[in-house]
Amino acid sequence: MIFRQFSPVSPFRAVLLWTAGAGFVVLAGLLVREHVDALRAVQGEGLPLAAEVQSLERRLAILTEQTSALRITGDLTGGTAEEQVKLFVLPQGGASERTITLFNAVFDAWKAEGRVKNIAPIVVGKPETVHMSGVSSSLVRRSLQLRLSLHEEDLRDCVTLLRLAGLVTVEDALTPQERVTLLALSEAGNPAQITSLAQFLQTDLLQYLHDPLVADERLLNAFPTDTLTNCLRSFEKTSLIRDGAALARGPVGTVLLQQKLWPLPFLQVSSLEVQEEGDGWLGIDMKLWGYGRE
Repeated sequence: MIFRQFSPVSPFRAVLLWTAGAGFVVLAGLLVREHVDALRAVQGEGLPLAAEVQSLERRLAILTEQTSALRITGDLTGGTAEEQVKLFVLPQGGASERTITLFNAVFDAWKAEGRVKNIAPIVVGKPETVHMSGVSSSLVRRSLQLRLSLHEEDLRDCVTLLRLAGLVTVEDALTPQERVTLLALSEAGNPAQITSLAQFLQTDLLQYLHDPLVADERLLNAFPTDTLTNCLRSFEKTSLIRDGAALARGPVGTVLLQQKLWPLPFLQVSSLEVQEEGDGWLGIDMKLWGYGRE
């Protein structure tokens, strides 16, 4: 008998940062303006800072142009993604029906292919109020207990599904460094094309996992550089995007689209225990936390 313990998956920060691209532009503009004003005050005392001030003013002009372009096209509002978060990712009251429907649909798809067995009814706990760092309002969470048997490759798919839980857009799947890199590339290119970057960041993640070509080409047409090409290729090779693409293009992705189960609710793994059962089967005992808004 072999026991394996998996580390909890915590994508919550990605959920809350779905508007970080546009917000970062605005924040950067404010910070640069403050920096310029501070340098001008120091320069008035006779220090040779003219070159630095001019450089910062150029950056401020770029950021101002980008922000104006975003406001004109309405890309700063992000209403669609916000509504998806409220309705599906963090629903009012922490409703568990959608989460149960999700797992039942996925398990049924696997069961039809003989990829899962011994599925026990999902046990849902009582709601409880929780406070999380960086979140101003309280959240509601419920525990969910799952027991079933899978093959190892299907366990990987199950873990990938949980890693995608709570993500909505391409931006949610980017690391902070990748966001900074993309913003820097937009500043180095044509600042007015910031709307193309905003559209890329707000691309539906499941759609991107199915076929990244359209979103990638649109962004590359706006900023045609080898650096951006390499950045996108590197992003697509990350384990989340690579494994997520395999999942999205298989029976699970079909189920998510047909039954309108995307975006996934925010789920956090509390514990995941695995036992070998023989003949390639693994017994899975999993406890999750499902979150919602008060």
